[in-house]
Amino acid sequence: MQLVILFCLLLCARAQGQEHLVAVLGERTMTFDEQLAGVLDDFGSDISADDYSSIINLFEKLGRATRYVAIEYRTVDPKGNPVVASGIIAYPETGRFRGTLEVSPYTKEKYCCGTKRMYAAECLPTNLGYVTLLPDTIGYGSTEDLPISYLFYQNVARVSADLRMAAKEYFEALGGRQLPDKTIFFGYSLGAPGALETACYYSAHPEYGVKIKNICIGGGAYYPDLALRQTVYNGEITYLIYPAIAVGLDYWMDLHLDYSKLLWGEVLDNLDTVSDGMTNMRDLAKRYGFRVQQYLHPDFFLPEKNEEIDKLMDALATLKAPSDGYVLPKNVKIRIIHSEEDLFVPVECADLLYEELKKDHPRVTYQRMGKGTHYEAAAIALVNLLRQLIL
Repeated sequence: MQLVILFCLLLCARAQGQEHLVAVLGERTMTFDEQLAGVLDDFGSDISADDYSSIINLFEKLGRATRYVAIEYRTVDPKGNPVVASGIIAYPETGRFRGTLEVSPYTKEKYCCGTKRMYAAECLPTNLGYVTLLPDTIGYGSTEDLPISYLFYQNVARVSADLRMAAKEYFEALGGRQLPDKTIFFGYSLGAPGALETACYYSAHPEYGVKIKNICIGGGAYYPDLALRQTVYNGEITYLIYPAIAVGLDYWMDLHLDYSKLLWGEVLDNLDTVSDGMTNMRDLAKRYGFRVQQYLHPDFFLPEKNEEIDKLMDALATLKAPSDGYVLPKNVKIRIIHSEEDLFVPVECADLLYEELKKDHPRVTYQRMGKGTHYEAAAIALVNLLRQLIL
């Protein structure tokens, strides 16, 4: 019944000039315990709930039930073409909104994005009174017929900003509560550069009226060309993502790559299934090998690379976050976390980001963990965020 009422409200709002919100795809309510069970189903083999019992107990005392709303909205793809994308609006069912949390998603299989599951681990902070906005990003959800737009952080920023505008229209149509301007940005792994770039986008576009409170990021490939160079140097990665990245860049940047000069062996033979976004990339690494020599072209390991590798590296160099000419308030609080033992994204990416940001942003802090996997650092990043939200 609520969906029917909302649909009627949206029709009225559209008649009054609604620009972003297209449709509500579905809604559900989840308790904190239900969401925690989802997190443990996803990551229970990588982290232990016993290690975070104090924060879990606090959540059980303070938390509120979360309403998940999957929507479609108007935005653009990395080529600038209009597209109807999808995303999640999560908000506490009761009480006032304490602020907005904008999250850029980590890498997922296409069938595991927020709107497909009507749930996302990144939305856990909603229980503390925050509206959480989580775009599927291009290549997921309503745009799943397109290649995943890995590393296109500037497009992630635009897609996120358009989701925010759609969320404002949603609450206006629903009546009662409004989307708060005060905003915290969070992202881990693939989501970290996206969250950082989104904050920069709002800073460069004050017409959105977003008040940037904090930026909490970790485990990100902020400099994709550096990440690939360092991965080649290290020789090992337990997440087989670079073939899919090459396919995505080829499509969105019209590179016309010759994959036979970038890849070899079984990965090249099975490139369609390796890059279609339907298989977990840890499982792909287990199948095809953790050593990059097992699937990257031998020219990657020579002083002089072939022309296709140079083309790929040049393209990656244009996709750094924050992008050239970025704008951020000098007093904004930025928290970075990364583990030295991360075998998904080299820690050197965070090292360089910290060196760059601290030149003009005195409130940037960097937790460089001496031990810990990619997922263990992710758990700490999320706990750090939750502690900030509780205070």
